[in-house]
Amino acid sequence: MEEYCRDAWLIQTANPIFEGTTLIHRQSRIKVVGICHGHLGYKEFLKVLKMDEEHVKVLMAGFNHNIWLKEFRYKGEDAYPILDKWIREEA
Repeated sequence: MEEYCRDAWLIQTANPIFEGTTLIHRQSRIKVVGICHGHLGYKEFLKVLKMDEEHVKVLMAGFNHNIWLKEFRYKGEDAYPILDKWIREEA
């Protein structure tokens, strides 16, 4: 990357994220940011809630392992009530 695409950013998602990102930053001139792949964890509770992923819209925000699910919609509707009901009645 240093030779062929100096202005590009490397998005580091492989574990160990912190250590890998730190190593790349310290040992090269590559612009790098480490991003946790934990934001994909919502797909696990879609299975539990029996939701078709095709109809789900999520919006995540965060940094590294501090990730927030800011928007959760199913078929265009707010899906938090579905999740809340499952927690109350089935979890």
